Amino acid sequence: MQTCLPSQLEPFRSGYGDPAVILDELEKYFKPAKNTIYERYVFGSCKQEEGESIDNFVTRLRERAATCDYGQLKDEMIRDKIVLGVANESIRRRLLREKGLTLITAIEMCRAAEQTDIEWRAMDMSTTSPPHTEAVHAVAKQHSRQNQWKQSNPPRTETQRKQHELLAGLKGIEPIADDILVVGCGDTDKEAESDHDAKLVALMGLHARSSCGWA
Repeated sequence: MQTCLPSQLEPFRSGYGDPAVILDELEKYFKPAKNTIYERYVFGSCKQEEGESIDNFVTRLRERAATCDYGQLKDEMIRDKIVLGVANESIRRRLLREKGLTLITAIEMCRAAEQTDIEWRAMDMSTTSPPHTEAVHAVAKQHSRQNQWKQSNPPRTETQRKQHELLAGLKGIEPIADDILVVGCGDTDKEAESDHDAKLVALMGLHARSSCGWA
C-alpha cells in the first residue's frame, strides 16, 4: 500500500474540486518512471528492415525518438539514425558525402533512390530478353556523376557502330569500348544526381525500345 506524504498531497489541495486536476496528478503519481536510457537504446537499435519503405522507417524512428527526451536535437538524431540504419549501402555513402545534410534532405535523397530502384526493376521486368548490361555506379567529385555499364559479351565492331548511332542524340551518354558512360552534371551534388538519373532512365527506355540489341 502506497502512502502519500503531505507535500505530495499539496497539488490535490490546490486543485480541490477540479476532477481534471485530480486525475492529472494521480496519473503523474502512479505512472511508472520512464527509463530514458532504455528508450534511447531501443531508438539506437533501429535499422531499416528488408522491404520496409523509407517513409515507414522514418515514421518508426519518430515514434521511438518521441520517448527519448532529445529535445531540440531530435531531428538531428533521427537524421543520424537514417544514415546509420538505412538498408541501401549506396545511398548511405551518398548521405555521408552530402555537406550540411538535414533531416529533410536525407529523407528526400532516400525517397529518390527508392523510387529510382522501383522504376529500374519495373523496366527490367518489362523487357522480355535478359539484360545485357549491369549498372556500376560511381559519383565523381565537383558535382558530376558517372555510370559505367559493363557489357556481358566481348565487343563487336558492328554492335559498337549501332551503339554510336543509337546514342548519337543523347547528351552525356557515350559508348566507350565495351562500356557505356553516363555523366550527370549540375551546380550541386543533388542536381548532378538528378541529371544522371534522368539520363539513365532515358537510356533504359531507349534500350527497351531498341530492336538491334546491345550484345
